[in-house]
Amino acid sequence: MATSVSSISGLVIAKMDVTANKVESVKIEGFPTLQFYPKDDKQNPILFEGESSKVAFLEFFKQKLK
Repeated sequence: MATSVSSISGLVIAKMDVTANKVESVKIEGFPTLQFYPKDDKQNPILFEGESSKVAFLEFFKQKLK
């Protein structure tokens, strides 16, 4: 998937193991959890609640980066 999103300007993807890294501000209710942090409002992440597919993830990223 990384090659599919490499052309999306401004997108950084980070992976974090919440079982090893507890962050109080990150609310995890299930696995996997995907949250989008807008670069101008990192205090208010947007939870991805769509279908777990490459197409759905890419569409979500593209919508949020407009």
